[in-house]
Amino acid sequence: MIYSEFIEYCRQQEDKPKYTTEFIKQFQQINSGNGTYLHEAIVQGKKIYKCDGEPNQKWHLLESWYEYNKEKISDKTITAWCGLRCPELLLWIAEVSGQKEKVKRVVEEILKNSIYEENDR
Repeated sequence: MIYSEFIEYCRQQEDKPKYTTEFIKQFQQINSGNGTYLHEAIVQGKKIYKCDGEPNQKWHLLESWYEYNKEKISDKTITAWCGLRCPELLLWIAEVSGQKEKVKRVVEEILKNSIYEENDR
Protein backbone atom coordinates (compact mmCIF):
# COMPACT_ATOMS: atom_id res chain seq x y z
CA MET A 1 0.00 0.00 0.00
CA ILE A 2 1.23 3.48 -0.76
CA TYR A 3 0.46 6.53 1.37
CA SER A 4 -1.98 8.00 -1.14
CA GLU A 5 -4.04 4.77 -0.98
CA PHE A 6 -4.01 4.89 2.82
CA ILE A 7 -5.13 8.52 2.73
CA GLU A 8 -7.92 7.73 0.28
CA TYR A 9 -9.15 4.99 2.61
CA CYS A 10 -9.11 7.45 5.51
CA ARG A 11 -11.07 10.04 3.51
CA GLN A 12 -13.96 7.57 3.47
CA GLN A 13 -14.00 7.08 7.26
CA GLU A 14 -16.08 8.81 9.91
CA ASP A 15 -14.82 12.01 11.55
CA LYS A 16 -15.50 11.12 15.16
CA PRO A 17 -15.72 7.44 15.99
CA LYS A 18 -17.08 6.78 19.47
CA TYR A 19 -14.05 5.59 21.45
CA THR A 20 -11.49 7.94 19.98
CA THR A 21 -13.84 10.84 20.70
CA GLU A 22 -14.30 9.67 24.30
CA PHE A 23 -10.52 9.62 24.70
CA ILE A 24 -10.13 13.11 23.21
CA LYS A 25 -12.76 14.56 25.53
CA GLN A 26 -10.53 13.60 28.44
CA PHE A 27 -6.98 13.65 27.06
CA GLN A 28 -6.70 15.93 24.04
CA GLN A 29 -3.26 17.46 23.79
CA ILE A 30 -3.03 21.05 24.93
CA ASN A 31 0.24 21.98 23.23
CA SER A 32 -0.52 24.39 20.41
CA GLY A 33 3.09 25.32 19.72
CA ASN A 34 4.43 25.74 16.21
CA GLY A 35 4.45 22.44 14.34
CA THR A 36 1.59 20.82 16.27
CA TYR A 37 -1.74 19.91 14.77
CA LEU A 38 -3.46 22.26 17.23
CA HIS A 39 -1.30 25.12 15.97
CA GLU A 40 -2.29 24.24 12.41
CA ALA A 41 -5.94 24.20 13.52
CA ILE A 42 -5.56 27.72 14.90
CA VAL A 43 -3.89 28.90 11.68
CA GLN A 44 -6.74 27.40 9.63
CA GLY A 45 -9.41 28.89 11.90
CA LYS A 46 -10.61 25.51 13.13
CA LYS A 47 -12.50 25.18 16.39
CA ILE A 48 -10.45 23.66 19.22
CA TYR A 49 -13.00 22.30 21.62
CA LYS A 50 -12.00 19.27 23.64
CA CYS A 51 -15.54 18.61 24.89
CA ASP A 52 -16.68 18.17 21.30
CA GLY A 53 -13.59 16.28 20.10
CA GLU A 54 -12.47 19.11 17.85
CA PRO A 55 -10.46 19.33 15.80
CA ASN A 56 -11.33 15.79 14.81
CA GLN A 57 -8.63 13.31 13.94
CA LYS A 58 -9.77 12.80 10.36
CA TRP A 59 -9.01 16.50 9.82
CA HIS A 60 -5.74 16.04 11.74
CA LEU A 61 -4.55 13.32 9.38
CA LEU A 62 -5.90 14.62 6.08
CA GLU A 63 -5.65 18.38 6.35
CA SER A 64 -2.86 18.88 8.83
CA TRP A 65 -0.40 15.97 8.60
CA TYR A 66 -0.90 14.76 5.02
CA GLU A 67 -1.11 18.20 3.43
CA TYR A 68 2.22 19.03 5.03
CA ASN A 69 3.88 15.73 4.05
CA LYS A 70 2.26 14.67 0.78
CA GLU A 71 4.97 16.00 -1.51
CA LYS A 72 7.52 13.79 0.25
CA ILE A 73 5.48 10.61 0.71
CA SER A 74 2.41 10.39 -1.54
CA ASP A 75 3.70 7.69 -3.91
CA LYS A 76 5.94 5.90 -1.44
CA THR A 77 5.13 2.47 -0.15
CA ILE A 78 4.35 2.26 3.54
CA THR A 79 7.14 -0.02 4.72
CA ALA A 80 7.43 1.28 8.25
CA TRP A 81 5.13 3.41 10.30
CA CYS A 82 5.20 7.03 9.25
CA GLY A 83 6.42 8.59 12.48
CA LEU A 84 3.01 9.57 13.85
CA ARG A 85 3.12 9.84 17.62
CA CYS A 86 -0.15 11.54 18.47
CA PRO A 87 -2.24 9.17 20.63
CA GLU A 88 -5.51 10.72 19.46
CA LEU A 89 -4.62 10.18 15.81
CA LEU A 90 -3.27 6.67 16.32
CA LEU A 91 -6.49 5.68 18.12
CA TRP A 92 -8.57 7.16 15.30
CA ILE A 93 -6.61 5.24 12.66
CA ALA A 94 -6.99 2.00 14.62
CA GLU A 95 -10.70 2.53 15.24
CA VAL A 96 -11.62 3.37 11.64
CA SER A 97 -9.44 0.50 10.39
CA GLY A 98 -11.55 -2.17 12.04
CA GLN A 99 -10.00 -2.33 15.51
CA LYS A 100 -13.00 -0.83 17.30
CA GLU A 101 -13.12 -3.44 20.09
CA LYS A 102 -9.40 -3.11 20.83
CA VAL A 103 -9.65 0.68 20.88
CA LYS A 104 -12.70 0.41 23.13
CA ARG A 105 -10.75 -1.72 25.64
CA VAL A 106 -7.74 0.61 25.59
CA VAL A 107 -9.83 3.76 26.02
CA GLU A 108 -11.99 2.25 28.78
CA GLU A 109 -8.86 1.18 30.67
CA ILE A 110 -7.31 4.63 30.35
CA LEU A 111 -10.50 6.43 31.39
CA LYS A 112 -10.99 4.33 34.51
CA ASN A 113 -7.36 4.42 35.63
CA SER A 114 -6.45 7.54 37.63
CA ILE A 115 -2.72 7.20 36.88
CA TYR A 116 -3.39 8.96 33.57
CA GLU A 117 -4.94 12.07 35.17
CA GLU A 118 -1.63 13.93 35.09
CA ASN A 119 -1.56 13.56 31.30
CA ASP A 120 -4.47 15.97 31.11
CA ARG A 121 -2.58 18.85 32.63
